[in-house]
Formats: sequence, structure tokens, C-alpha cells
Amino acid sequence: MPTSGDLTKLEQVLELDRDQSTRLIDLIKALDSIPADGDSTVYVDDQVLRDFFSDPGAVGRAYAEDPERFRALIQSDADARDVIALQHRREVVKTMRAWLEDDATFDEEKKLSGGPERAWQRLLEANPWVA
Repeated sequence: MPTSGDLTKLEQVLELDRDQSTRLIDLIKALDSIPADGDSTVYVDDQVLRDFFSDPGAVGRAYAEDPERFRALIQSDADARDVIALQHRREVVKTMRAWLEDDATFDEEKKLSGGPERAWQRLLEANPWVA
């Protein structure tokens, strides 16, 4: 980077090995999900992030505190949409299996839908990927 008025001269201002580069990149990626608004400040370094993601309950506790923020992050992540779609498909398959294996569950759905054909039709029309 130029460090003086002479744009032909470059001086090295930072040198990172592979591990340090990886830590810097991870920290920069994490900054995108750390809110910058509010009246208070929070100190977050790479060790805090590693501790957070290594604790299986930490993400669940954070989600319980602010589920809307998690939903907003997930909805804005193109890759997360695939996860959401996959989870929805699993739920639909679970519903279909329940209807096929549990007469009481399907009987309840038949009553709500106005008959067995209508129940299946509603499910299949709402989920064209099944066909």
C-alpha cells in the first residue's frame, strides 16, 4: 500500500501467516452478523467466537433471546433458503407418512378438509415438488 505521497513506493504494513490469515478472515466474516447499532458496546474477538460456536447450547440460547434476528439473518442468506426448503419438505413427508400410518391423524385431516381426496389434493397442490 502506498504510505506516502510517492505512489510508486509500497511499504508492507501487515504480515500474516496462514493461521493468522484464517483468523482474520473468520473475524471479518463474523462482523457481518454482529449488530453495530444500540447504545452499548460488546467486545468480540476470535476466541469469543470460537467459544460461542464450540458450545452446542450457545446458539440455542442466543436464538431464544432474539429469534427474529436469527430469522432475518437466515432469510437474507441464499444458502439458508435451501436449508429452509429442505426442512419444509421433511415436514411434508412426515405429514404424509403420518396420514398413511395413523388413521386417527388422517381422519382428523379428512374432517378439516372435507374428505380424503380433498385432504390429499390440498397437500399436493401446496407442494407441487411431491408429484
